[in-house]
Amino acid sequence: MKSKALTSILLVMLFVACAHRDVEPNISRHSLNSVVLHGDTLTISPVMSECTAPYPFGFQKPLDDYQRDYPFLHITQLTEYQGKPYYYELKNNSNLIVLENPYDDDIHTVIYADISDQRITLKPGIHTQQTRKMVLKKLHASKAPQNFRVLEVDGGLYERTTFIFNNDVLRRIIVQSNNQSIRNPAPFGYMEAGRLRGWQGEKLFANKGANFLESVCFTNERGDTIVPFGKYEYVGCDSIAPIGIVAEPNHGLVALNTHGERLFGVMQIDNFEPDVVCDGRFRIIGDNGLTGYADTLGNIIVQPQYQCALPFNGGRAKVALHGWKNDENDEHWYWMSDEWFYIDTNGRRLPDVAEQDKR
Repeated sequence: MKSKALTSILLVMLFVACAHRDVEPNISRHSLNSVVLHGDTLTISPVMSECTAPYPFGFQKPLDDYQRDYPFLHITQLTEYQGKPYYYELKNNSNLIVLENPYDDDIHTVIYADISDQRITLKPGIHTQQTRKMVLKKLHASKAPQNFRVLEVDGGLYERTTFIFNNDVLRRIIVQSNNQSIRNPAPFGYMEAGRLRGWQGEKLFANKGANFLESVCFTNERGDTIVPFGKYEYVGCDSIAPIGIVAEPNHGLVALNTHGERLFGVMQIDNFEPDVVCDGRFRIIGDNGLTGYADTLGNIIVQPQYQCALPFNGGRAKVALHGWKNDENDEHWYWMSDEWFYIDTNGRRLPDVAEQDKR
């Protein structure tokens, strides 16, 4: 009897374990870093990986795939960069998708989309006309609050995707790349600068012929020169709307506003790449050589005061007032400190971290 009872218990445990594998992942264990309900807007943050794009967006495809998948959209090449196609626009009366291929001639990335057609599907199988319950299930957020009208998936350094519901049915999807807020790569003569980010103010344009790390000038929409040649070098920023990034000889990367004024230094992460935008903040370098944080409008949110500062992640950043660089070789280095602590996106110190988080 004991043997039969033990066998029954083991079978039940095995059944429960197998059944558990088919349970929809919940927001606390898998897909999401945080879930915030504010008014009628639910904001969720996907898990990020250094090697993969944020789930479920950030997809890349060859242009041929887009043409095959969406034959009802008209595809137009918007501009080229150094002789290579750079931007494409897929458009009809109710949909607009803008693609860029900055690194690979064959792979294109969605940097902006305004979609209402249910024939256009985003990974993992989300399209308009689906119920709110179905969208939450596909996002593995089935336990999230139900009383919201707008759902925003914040991919941190990559993009923000907004789902707009009406009567519990998905009506519209908007994808906007956060990284474009700082890079500002608006094509010349084809697309209004700032359009991808919704910026409606004054805009400046780089001279079209600029090559990387060559002298660059910026003009306004009337053709007046605001930033003359000889002061700054080009690092891939084609417009200033409302800020742009250039290289200042012998000083590194700096941010300019639409008046051509130098705002602050910008942290360089690799080969004159400016720091990425995470949680609406990127790292800046003050005249004192210390690190702080600014937003994509050029406002300094956290004054430069840290010797060590990491990007924001999930609404907090790891910083230290004192520390040093461990430069094991000339190419790669990292910060070390015995005094790490966390701050929120406004610079307020958070409760001390556990000792195992300090290194």
